Amino acid sequence: MIIKALFSFLLLLTFSCATLAENTQPTTSDKVSDKVEDIKDKAADAVKETVQDAQKALSHSRLMRQTYKYYGTLNYAPVDLILPSKFGFTLGYVDTPEKTWEFEYLKSSVSVPFIIDDLGEMTDERFSVITRDYFGTETFNLSYGLTYYKFKVHLGNKYLASVAPNIPDVELMRVDSLGFNVGIGNRWIFSNRWIVGLDWISWSQPVFTTRYNDKYAELTNDPNDKNTAADVLKLIKWVPRITLLKLQIGYSF
Repeated sequence: MIIKALFSFLLLLTFSCATLAENTQPTTSDKVSDKVEDIKDKAADAVKETVQDAQKALSHSRLMRQTYKYYGTLNYAPVDLILPSKFGFTLGYVDTPEKTWEFEYLKSSVSVPFIIDDLGEMTDERFSVITRDYFGTETFNLSYGLTYYKFKVHLGNKYLASVAPNIPDVELMRVDSLGFNVGIGNRWIFSNRWIVGLDWISWSQPVFTTRYNDKYAELTNDPNDKNTAADVLKLIKWVPRITLLKLQIGYSF
């Protein structure tokens, strides 16, 4: 009887200890869950730290405009009317952290124009004086100013065949104009003085014609060619110059 009672007590004690151990020790799934949560926390901290570092790097622009008075950039405008893929440069002066002044030069030349076939080569040049207002922001700016335009068309053999040979400047049609420009963009200046700018959209509009060479239209014997030349020059005189996504990379000094 005593042995039976003792055996029952030991059996009950063993079961109780096993149950207690099961309830107090973490299961494998609990350990995996804890590791996942730990990884999530570390990833969140890493992302937060990266964002803070990026914000800190991008927050130097206004301070850098206070520190350095001059800058230069190389520019590329992939989408630009009348001719795309313009390259150029900018030289600038920082008046205040809220306002800068700059001279910009852009140029593009194409041998096979997309407007009218067989015209030969077109060259589009722009010389601009631009003011940028930052309105107390780090990078956003409104740009505006004046632009001088030089647009040249060197005629191809197809059109020159309709005029007498050896006439000076007959192969060149040219329109020079004076107008204005306006646009919006962002410009970041990092602590190492490097500049990255992006003019999202700008509008440049010729207003006054200062030079007009249409000797070819006067001398050609082909009425169709005469009309084509006249139409091209009219287009050059008034068509708005829209520029998208003009990239600027440079340095402050």
